[in-house]
Amino acid sequence: MNLQYAFLTLLLLFSSSHISFSFRLPPCRIDRCPTALFSKNITPPLTSLLDFKDVITSTPLSLIFFTAPWCGPCRLTVPSIAAVSPDPAITCREVNVDEQPEITEFCEVESIPTILVYQNEKEVERLVGSIAEITLLGILNKHTNNKKQR
Repeated sequence: MNLQYAFLTLLLLFSSSHISFSFRLPPCRIDRCPTALFSKNITPPLTSLLDFKDVITSTPLSLIFFTAPWCGPCRLTVPSIAAVSPDPAITCREVNVDEQPEITEFCEVESIPTILVYQNEKEVERLVGSIAEITLLGILNKHTNNKKQR
């Protein structure tokens, strides 16, 4: 409490002087911006229900990320997805809920971001909400033979 009081006192003291505080964030570079993940096709989007079924049947472990361009929590989850997408044991794909309502309804996704993990054609995990990278890695390590830490 004393630290907050001291900070507010200093803020009021300096707000009337020539020193100004700027709390603006720097602009995001396109190559480091979390929303640029999908434009670089790190996780190619699923375009149909047939494509979705093909992915979950043809790969031993699939991660399907349900998102939308306007979703703030989805943007926070993008770096976690980017961290696991280079792993050859995991197939990561994206579903835009606005463009693919058929897949969204088939998977019974009610809110975004949602991450579905399929192993041998069965849903083994359903993660709703923004997920930290370490949490996602722990969940995926549970379903792979790859037990190394990253």
